[in-house]
Amino acid sequence: MSKLTITNVISGQQILSRKIKPPEVKDITEEDKSNTKRTSTNTREPTLDKISASEGEPGAGEPVVLLGRWLNTEQGSKGFCEIEFLDAKQQVTMRAFGLDEKGNKVELAEVGVDIFSDNDTAVGNKFSANFDFPAIKASLHGWVKQGVLVISVFNVYKNSDNGRNYFCREFFYAA
Repeated sequence: MSKLTITNVISGQQILSRKIKPPEVKDITEEDKSNTKRTSTNTREPTLDKISASEGEPGAGEPVVLLGRWLNTEQGSKGFCEIEFLDAKQQVTMRAFGLDEKGNKVELAEVGVDIFSDNDTAVGNKFSANFDFPAIKASLHGWVKQGVLVISVFNVYKNSDNGRNYFCREFFYAA
């Protein structure tokens, strides 16, 4: 299991995290498909305690708390207006949506994410993802805290003539 040390830049506190490897997925038959709920549809109500007691047990490393649709708390955000985490075979993926010039929702990209947790018994509630857009490379680091998805975005321009690199933080609630 990969280990990652995260340092809080303000307090200097170091936290040891581990990267979660998704469980082996069996081949799904047509019968299983009809009996299985789609993970791309999030039907749960937003709550402050989305994690069931069994999810914190050892071996329960699935990122259940992240899966589903998340909407930006700032409706007119020029960044991401919606994020969706999908449970694909062997890899959790993230679909990012933004707004075009007319205010219509458009899909920006879909990328695989790395899931992290604080220790061997914790649920995977943190992630890392990288986007490679035509003008910008964006590195996202996010976590769920008290039912809110917080995403830190580090944007680096490929050509410095286009602007200065910048950081932003976005907040999302479960849809």
